[in-house]
Amino acid sequence: MELWTRSIPEIAFSKNQKSNIGVLFSGGIDSTLMASLIQSTVDDDQWIDLLTICFKDNAPDLFTSIISFTELYWIKDNVNLVIIKKNYEDLNEEEIMKLIYPSDTHMD
Repeated sequence: MELWTRSIPEIAFSKNQKSNIGVLFSGGIDSTLMASLIQSTVDDDQWIDLLTICFKDNAPDLFTSIISFTELYWIKDNVNLVIIKKNYEDLNEEEIMKLIYPSDTHMD
């Protein structure tokens, strides 16, 4: 757990290759399937950044994203897992709601 408690904003796993493709990645079935489909269609020299945002060091999505990333990496090693650590207190929900559509609920 010490790896995820460092006080740096982003931690990247794998080969840290430059990427032109990014996927918002929770490690759930939908984002893993999306990443797998993209991974299977791009050339071997094209890299994919899997972007995971976590608000707590022990968040379930963090562990799920690491496990799913590992599975994708074993299939084809053209993925990077980028963990973006944020404090929940730093979020401005009102500002976020202005940016999303249709913005009916916090789940949009």
